Amino acid sequence: MLIVRQSYSHTFDQINQGTLDPANAGAVDPKYKRVGLYLKDFTLAPSANLEFNLKMMFINPFGETYNDRPINNTVKADVNRVNEDGSKTKMNLSGSWNSYFTPFTEKVWLGKETRNQRVGMPNERFTARVGFRLDTLSGARYLKNPTFVDLLPTGVSYDQLTKVSPIVGSKPAQSVEFIKNYNETGRDAVKSFYLQATYMNMRIWLMILSIYM
Repeated sequence: MLIVRQSYSHTFDQINQGTLDPANAGAVDPKYKRVGLYLKDFTLAPSANLEFNLKMMFINPFGETYNDRPINNTVKADVNRVNEDGSKTKMNLSGSWNSYFTPFTEKVWLGKETRNQRVGMPNERFTARVGFRLDTLSGARYLKNPTFVDLLPTGVSYDQLTKVSPIVGSKPAQSVEFIKNYNETGRDAVKSFYLQATYMNMRIWLMILSIYM
């Protein structure tokens, strides 16, 4: 385990785009294998706590495979205890603990509904609500320009009155594209693009208005 202060977005992009096999991704160049924290002229009051959070990463995150070996972390502290008479006693403290790989299951939720609207006659219009959730993906998952494609049912299309609006509290799309005969399926589609970012807790709801039969 180690601290890494370097952006690997280019490698992530290549893997996401399919131009680089994760098995061929290079190992991380470690910056620190041990971290030292030095507090000058600092006294910790009795019963008080001092806590730090360190973000760590595997040396070879793309090449790691699940196994049941323990991941050991060790912490040491060299401190002086202040006695009642003002003298100091040097103390060397240490502790260690094990962590383990935790298997997880990633999910992406998709949904679409028309809110009990009854349609079926030519030129009738209705409103569809579509959405997706990515908050059950791994917190380390990197997504670039996620795209949502709503493939409309056969016989349903769009016109100049059709629009896409975010539901209150939802993220707006960066751009929306209406596509005829999407991928030669004979069906039309509504395509929404989102900003480049990490969307680990993203929930998107859209209202596609004025779709007609």
